[in-house]
Amino acid sequence: MTAIDLLCDHWAETRGVRKSHTLNLRKGPLTIYWRPWTIDERDFVIDGYDPAAEAKMFRPARFKRAFYIKAENEAGERMFTSTDMLMLGSRVDPTIIGTVGGMMLADLNADNSVGNREMVDGDLGLDAPKA
Repeated sequence: MTAIDLLCDHWAETRGVRKSHTLNLRKGPLTIYWRPWTIDERDFVIDGYDPAAEAKMFRPARFKRAFYIKAENEAGERMFTSTDMLMLGSRVDPTIIGTVGGMMLADLNADNSVGNREMVDGDLGLDAPKA
């Protein structure tokens, strides 16, 4: 088995742990699930990151991008298509986008802290962030 096979198999085994949040909407509850962040998903959300500009003002569009890229239904399928992205920013309650997107971004921030963690015997272990 090659190194890439080992790495991919590890990710496949550990990526199944999902988080969720249930929204109580007028027409009934809606549960949104999300998995640990991949490198490509992180790049999509943080695209064009400028620490100096970010320190002055956090862009709310990051909540929308996180919500769009991470939201899954119970079966693990993506909730939104590329055409839904515009409506998420203009026709959905910003409080919902901020709440759920914020939870997803909190996971992203936790995953990004992996570089600051000490390795134990050269191994991050199974409880390490999944990216």
